[in-house]
Amino acid sequence: MTKPVLWLTCGFAFSATSPLAYTFEQNNFVHSGYYKEIDFLINLEKNGRMEGPLPGEKGCIKLEFKQKKIRRHLYHQLRYTRKTKHQVTPKYKVPDAHKIAYEPYTISQFIDYHLALWDIVKVDGYKGVANFSNQNRRLSHEFLSENSELLMKHFDVKCGLIVRDPIRRAWAFGNTKGLEVFHPSHNWDYLYNYDKFRKYLPTHMIVMEELWEGDGTEKARLEEFIDHPIDKLYKNQFAPDRGHLLEYDEDLRDQSAKLPELTSELYEQMRHTMFAKTYRDWEKRFGKLPLYWGKPLEYK
Repeated sequence: MTKPVLWLTCGFAFSATSPLAYTFEQNNFVHSGYYKEIDFLINLEKNGRMEGPLPGEKGCIKLEFKQKKIRRHLYHQLRYTRKTKHQVTPKYKVPDAHKIAYEPYTISQFIDYHLALWDIVKVDGYKGVANFSNQNRRLSHEFLSENSELLMKHFDVKCGLIVRDPIRRAWAFGNTKGLEVFHPSHNWDYLYNYDKFRKYLPTHMIVMEELWEGDGTEKARLEEFIDHPIDKLYKNQFAPDRGHLLEYDEDLRDQSAKLPELTSELYEQMRHTMFAKTYRDWEKRFGKLPLYWGKPLEYK
């Protein structure tokens, strides 16, 4: 019997992760159910490791506290519906979904939840299910090594990172989250996370600007990876980039934050200081920068 697809987002906020998720759903590829994302896997690793800390990890918090912490976080997520009106689909809600927020917190619990979701969405012609949580990118080499084979036993796993010009992505993230300065790190390193995931699972990196504004090559690459046609891309507030002129969109509230102006002078300063290595590493790997990367935009 053919295994259902399990799409795991392992990418970067403010890179059109939501429009990509809605694109998959509206093209009948995968569906994440009633909840767009559940941060189960990162909670399982960081808060719910039943056997205690791994070698080299810091001391273990008391198990009772960890159980309460993961349950509180996941239950909080499950209390709320999606941010976009059209995506609230009660018929795709897994019965007793709240049980995922209770122990024993194992990878089998994650698998069972998504197999139950698959039983619901497959009747509408979807090829599989999805977990669109960007927090998946924080999973460690150890966690992926421990669990990748079990995931692939039950699913045709496909991991995806969608990326955006590093400065404009960081500018949107930092200002929305109230951060004065946003420095690159492993947690936000495109190539580091791409290499980490593809070591254990089939992984594909998507350049946002190329997918929505390119010549169709990026779309064809994505269709080949997922083995499914994409008839129409969902609208995207970041492409074309409107910067501080961005207008509110009720269907994409998470893309509608009002930003201060990213001037050409500030962009160039960041381009040649804190983000210089980011662009240099990309050019070294792929030979050139993607569409619109590495140069200021004229917003009008």
